[in-house]
Formats: sequence, C-alpha cells, structure tokens
Amino acid sequence: MAASDEELKKFAKKKLKSKQDFRNLVAVWVFVFILTTAIWFFTTPTGFFWPVWPAFGIGVAILFAGYEAYGKGFDRPITEEDIDAEVQRLKKSGN
Repeated sequence: MAASDEELKKFAKKKLKSKQDFRNLVAVWVFVFILTTAIWFFTTPTGFFWPVWPAFGIGVAILFAGYEAYGKGFDRPITEEDIDAEVQRLKKSGN
C-alpha cells in the first residue's frame, strides 16, 4: 500500500516551499553581495575586500537551504512498502 494522497500532497508542498525559500535566499545573497560590494567600492576600494565575509555567511545558509530543497536528505515520506522491505530485511538478518 502506498502513502496516502494526503501525505504525498503535504510532502510535495513542503518540498516546493523549500525550493521557493532557496531561490529567495539566493536572490537575497545576490542583492547583499552587490550592495556590500558597492559600499566597499565607494568607500575603500583599495582596502581589504570585506564583502567576502557577509557573502560567505549567507553562502553557508544557502548550502543548507539547497540541500534541504534539492538534496536527497532524510526527508522522504515513509511508505508501507518501505516498512515491509525493512521487516523482510530484519527477518533475513535474524534480528
């Protein structure tokens, strides 16, 4: 027996929301990078390129958001087939 349609809809909605959040975060990263680079350029263009630090910080968040949105993760709905397969695997191993 497969996962119910309601469970699959909830899961699909969650994945779509994660993907939307990821795209929004990338857009914010681009905006912040452009803004901080412009500030750096107009104030101290010969000094240390400090916009790399906010870009790095948001970049770490992007990695996690991207993994949640597009990675395999541990976020897959558990179906009856998954449970049956695990029961069979446990029976074969003798546990």
